[in-house]
Amino acid sequence: MQTLEQRRRAAERKANSPSQPLRRFSPFGFFGTAFFFALIGFGFVSIIANECISKKPMPKIDEVLKQAAVETSQKKPLRHTWGWWLSKLYLEQTQAPDVVIFGSSLVGSVHASIDAQLNQELTDVVTHRRANFLEKQFKDYLGKSVSVFSLACPGEMISDAFMITKTLFSKGKTPKVVIAAIAPRDFVDSTLPHPGVTDQFKFFSNYVKMEPWMESAAYPEFFARMGEELDKISLKRVGKIITGRETEKTPAEWESNESLLVEPGKSVVPANARPPWTDNSKEYIERFRNPINANYRSEMLFFREWIADLRSKNIEVLVVCMPTLEMNRKLLPESFWKEFRSDIANTCKQNGADWFDLSDVELFVQSDYLDTVHLGSYGGVKLFPILAHRVKLVPKLRERLIGP
Repeated sequence: MQTLEQRRRAAERKANSPSQPLRRFSPFGFFGTAFFFALIGFGFVSIIANECISKKPMPKIDEVLKQAAVETSQKKPLRHTWGWWLSKLYLEQTQAPDVVIFGSSLVGSVHASIDAQLNQELTDVVTHRRANFLEKQFKDYLGKSVSVFSLACPGEMISDAFMITKTLFSKGKTPKVVIAAIAPRDFVDSTLPHPGVTDQFKFFSNYVKMEPWMESAAYPEFFARMGEELDKISLKRVGKIITGRETEKTPAEWESNESLLVEPGKSVVPANARPPWTDNSKEYIERFRNPINANYRSEMLFFREWIADLRSKNIEVLVVCMPTLEMNRKLLPESFWKEFRSDIANTCKQNGADWFDLSDVELFVQSDYLDTVHLGSYGGVKLFPILAHRVKLVPKLRERLIGP
């Protein structure tokens, strides 16, 4: 035990010694740490490694069909992402459909609901891709049978539609007409950090050579791009690339997130369904927060390139802004609508596409909707005849389908 004198001397020594300043965390100081430079270094290694991969021939989307055949023969449940299912079902068509529809669940819900009513049977949202009711409307208005295939899926952004087109519309697989069913959410969803984050974009980016403008638009910030590379390439894989022992990944390996997998039979629409109307305004208040943002600019760039790409493939395009309830439209300021409509109209005019704005038509009432944006079967009874009639009225669309 220390004596009183020993304690006194110890206290004096402590008091006379140079004081150590209290270390505080500084966010600026973090950027000078070894960990930060190691993180940056690994990010650059990943990007460089991925550049090595990009120089290899791109994998073929036809591998999806081979994989499906193997899994079916082994009686495995076909559980994959929406991108995989869209690819499989489209590539299985013996010939290209006359019309292909793109869009999010805003058009997908109409397609599924009205066909369940028309066919009086359970309609599987995943596998039911032929738009039977719309085909019937084309037959009535054009006097000729027209095949319609839907490549719409939940959450589909404009950038996703662009990637789907680049992947699936190869020689012999291009339709005559594309109906792009768009809405503001497809451009401005503030719940997404950047366009490249969706599972559709991730899936199809494995089959599309990413040009510099695409990478900049999909990952507008450096850390977004680096994060994507870190997701794709592990340390072990980097080592294999450097040593030349890297093997190509299978389509199944692109789908790593279990929560994104869908399976037939898990989401079906019964005939004569009349679900109660739901107010989903809170969800869209968050989606529409700060609408003219980086995502909007990126998605509008993808839109311009998408329409130009479709037209370069000799595909006629009908761009239709889907109807929504007034209570949803008012969540966006009038300044947004003015800029949005101007941007879409200019792009369509420059590329010879038809612009058809149904966003605020008074024909659709609340009873036509499932919520503030999704039309049900009652809305589909109104919407699809309008689209068929529009195609009949526009010479270039009509002639592309039935001739002059």
